[in-house]
Amino acid sequence: MKKFDKKLIVLILSSFLIAACDSNDSETTSTPEITTPNTQEIAVTSALISDEGGITKLAIEFNQPVVKGKAGSVTLTPAGLMKAQYAISPFAVSDTGVITIDIQDDAVEVDGNVFIIRSIELNPNTTYSISFTPDAILNLSGKPFKNLGNINQEIQPADETPKEIPNLSFVAKGNSFDLENYTKTGQYDLEIGTDSTNLLAAEVSAVTYNKDSKTLFVVGDSGTSIVQIGLDGKTIDSMPLPQFLSKHDNEGIAYIGNNEFVYTDERERVAHKVTYNPNANLVRRDLQELKIGTTVGNDGIEGVSYNPVDNHYYFVRETFGLFKTSLNFETKEISNGGPETVDSENLFDLNKLHLENQGRIKDIGDIYALGNILPEGSKDRNDLLVLSEASGALIKISPEGIKSSERYLELSPDPSQAPHAQLEGVTMDENLTLYITAENGDGVTGKSQLWVMTPTLGNESVGVDSHLYLSFENEIKAGTGMIEIKSESETIMLDVTNSSQVLIEDDTVKLNPPNSLMPDTKYTISYPKGTFIDSTTDMAMSSLLAEDSLGFKTTAETYQASILALYPNNSVANFPINGMVKITFNQTIRLGTGKIVLKNETDNSVIEINATDKSVTLDNSIITIDLSNTPLSPVTRYTLTVEPDFAFNRAGDEIIDPAPVSFLTAPMASESGEAFFQKGDIQFLSGITYGAPADGFSFMLLKVTPQGQSITISDRDTLAATNESFLTWTADKLYPVGTIIEITTDATTTNKGIISAPAGGVGKGETIFAFTGSELEALTKDNLIAALSLRSGVGKEIDQIIAQAFDANDPAYLKFAEANVKYNSSSCSLDPDTLKMSITDKANCWLIDDNDPSPFDHLYEE
Repeated sequence: MKKFDKKLIVLILSSFLIAACDSNDSETTSTPEITTPNTQEIAVTSALISDEGGITKLAIEFNQPVVKGKAGSVTLTPAGLMKAQYAISPFAVSDTGVITIDIQDDAVEVDGNVFIIRSIELNPNTTYSISFTPDAILNLSGKPFKNLGNINQEIQPADETPKEIPNLSFVAKGNSFDLENYTKTGQYDLEIGTDSTNLLAAEVSAVTYNKDSKTLFVVGDSGTSIVQIGLDGKTIDSMPLPQFLSKHDNEGIAYIGNNEFVYTDERERVAHKVTYNPNANLVRRDLQELKIGTTVGNDGIEGVSYNPVDNHYYFVRETFGLFKTSLNFETKEISNGGPETVDSENLFDLNKLHLENQGRIKDIGDIYALGNILPEGSKDRNDLLVLSEASGALIKISPEGIKSSERYLELSPDPSQAPHAQLEGVTMDENLTLYITAENGDGVTGKSQLWVMTPTLGNESVGVDSHLYLSFENEIKAGTGMIEIKSESETIMLDVTNSSQVLIEDDTVKLNPPNSLMPDTKYTISYPKGTFIDSTTDMAMSSLLAEDSLGFKTTAETYQASILALYPNNSVANFPINGMVKITFNQTIRLGTGKIVLKNETDNSVIEINATDKSVTLDNSIITIDLSNTPLSPVTRYTLTVEPDFAFNRAGDEIIDPAPVSFLTAPMASESGEAFFQKGDIQFLSGITYGAPADGFSFMLLKVTPQGQSITISDRDTLAATNESFLTWTADKLYPVGTIIEITTDATTTNKGIISAPAGGVGKGETIFAFTGSELEALTKDNLIAALSLRSGVGKEIDQIIAQAFDANDPAYLKFAEANVKYNSSSCSLDPDTLKMSITDKANCWLIDDNDPSPFDHLYEE
C-alpha cells in the first residue's frame, strides 16, 4: 500500500465535513469549496422598547449570538406618515421620517444575542419596519449572515405619555367672536326711492340694529329719510326727515333705546336725537340737537355709535378721527366737543388701527360699540368695531387701542384690483351677525346694498377662512412636528414652528391655514408626540390621532360665484394688443375646464384660451390671462366671452353665465417708445367741485388725436391706491386740434370719446391732473401732460410731483384759490393757436366762484 500525505488527508476530510454541514441548503452537493461560506440563517425572536432610568432602549433579540460589523447600518421606516412628520430623534431622519443609524454609533450595543439601540425616540402608535444592511451584524466567527438583508421586523411603540386631547374652538380666549371666522351669507340690494321727497336708502351710509324691534335702520347721504328694513334688506317703512336736514349729507345713525335714535350729518357736525315714527311729518322743533364741532366740508362726521355700558357716544371723522364724548340733549353739555371745536380729542393713538402686513388703515368710515350687544361679564364688552371704507376692512379693537382681530370685507386689500363697494356702515345683532352697508354694492355706483355675515360658533358650520383654536390644560410651547388638518380630498400641513400659521399664547394654539378650506367638508386635526411641549414640566406632550375625533365640518357655499369685474370691459377703447385679461369674482374660486373666447369683429377670427393653459393664473378670487403669446390685432374691436365652466366656486358649481363684453384694442406702440401725448398737449378749460347738477372738468386737445389714443386723469393726493377718482379718456375716432372734451364725474360721462372709470365727484381742494400711462403708482414729472389746481393744495405728494414737472408760468399748470373755475370764451379766444397766451389771464379770461352749489351751468363758456 502506498503511503498518503497526512496534510492532504486532513484537507480532504475537512472539505467533506464542511459540505455535510451545508447539506441542508441543497439536495445536491457541488464540488467542495476551500473558503468557509455562510453557515446559518439568522432570525428575530423578539423586539421591544423599554425605559431604563429615563433612557429609551430598543432591544432586538436574535436566535443566536451576534457581533457588530465594521460597517453597515440599521433602518427604521415608519408606515403611513406624511412628509416631514416625525418625532425627535438623535439620529439621521429623512423628510419622510425614516431613521438611519450607523452600526458603529455609540448608541448601538450587542449583548450576546440581543442587539440594542439606546436613546432613540419614535412616534408612538406608529408601526416601524426594522431592516439591516447585509454587513451590519456578524456571527461569532465574524462572518455575515446569508439572509440578514431580508429581515424586516415590525415594531409599534406605545405612547406612555398621558393623553391630552385639547379643546377645539373658533374664538380666542377672552373674545366673543373672531372677525376672520365670519362667512358672508347674504348680499341684498336696498330699495332706492323714485320720489324726490323720499329717496329711501339712496347712497346708504349708516346702519344700526334695534334690538327691541329686531330690525335695522339706515340713512344715506343722498337719502331723505330714516328707513326701517328687515334683516334681509327689505323695506318696512320710513320716516322722512325735515327738509332742511335731508340735504345735509347724513352719514351716521345709532339706536339708543326706547325707539329713539341719534343721527348725524357730516358737514354741519350736528347730532340729532329723534323718536322714530313712520307716520310723522317732522319739523326741526321735533328734534333735539347738539353741535359737536365746527362746520366743515366733505371731511366731517362719518359714523356714530352709542355705548349703554358707559353712556357715551363714539364718533368717527373723515379721514382719521375717533373720539368718545358724553352728550346731554337736555342740558346741552358735551364732554369732548362743541360748536367751536375743530378737532375732538382722539380716543387713542390712531396709528394702532393697522392691518397685518398693510400698515395703518386708510380711513375710518364707521364705528360700533359692542356694549350694545354683548352680555355682562364678556371680557370684550367694551371693545369697538372700526370700519375702514377705503381699506375695505373691519377691525375689532379695545378702547385702549389693542387689536384682537381683523378682516378684509372686500376681495382685495387694494381697491384698484377689485371693484370698490364703498362700505360705510356696520352694526351687529344678538346672534353676533354682522350687517354692513355698501354705497356701491358690487362696485356699481349708487347700488346700495346690505351685506350679512355670520360667525363660526360651533364645529358643524365652520367658515372656510376660519382660525382654529386649541386649548390645553397647562401653558405650552412649540416642540417639533407637523400639525395635520385632513379631509378626504386634501391634507394641510402646518409646521408648529411657523408662527405665521401656528401662534402659541399661554395655553392656546391658534391655527391659521394658508388657504381657504373646502366648503361643506369634514376635517380632522392630528399631530405626533413632541409637537407641543408642556412649559411646566418641559416634557413632550402626547400625540393627537385622527381617530381621537378632534374635527369639524365647514359651512356649505351659500351663493353661486359671479364676475364682479372684467377687464377689458365695454368702456375700454385702448386695450394693449398683448395685454392682461383680468377677471375678478365675488368669492374665492377654482379654475374650471372651459375657456374664454376672443372674437375679432372684423374678420371673425377666434382665439380660444382654456382654463388649463399656462397663460392662465389664479390668485384666490382673481384670474389673469396673459395674451403675450396670443396677441390681438391693433385698433380692432373684439368680443370677449367667458364660458360658465371656465371657473367653479369651491363647491364645484359653475359661475353665473356672464354677458359678453366688447372692447377696442390700442394702436401699435410707436417704434421710438415715446408716449403719444406729451406735456402741454391738452389744456384744461374748467374745473367745478361744487357742481349743480354735477362735478366735472373740461380740456382742449392741442394736437390731432387718432382713434385709440388715451389720457388718464385723476384728483388723487398720493400715489397709493385710494377711493378717489381715477379715469381714462380714449378717442373713439380721429379728433382735430381744438376739440373740447367735457367730463362729469358724479355719473362719469363725456361728450366725446369713451370714458372708463368708477363714478365719483371731484374732491374739494384738489388738483386735477392728466398723464400718460395707466398706472398712477408709476407717475413721475416726466409723464404729466397738464394740471388744474382748485383751492390750491399744499404739501400733498401729487402736488409736489406736479410742481417739479411745470415751470411757474407754464399754462399747462393752472392754480386757483377757488373751488369752481372755467375759461370765459365770450371774453377770450378759444383759438388753439392763441389759447396758451390768454389762458393765464385769470382776471379777464376766467369765471371764478367758491360757492356751494356753483352757479356755473356749463363746464366751459362758448
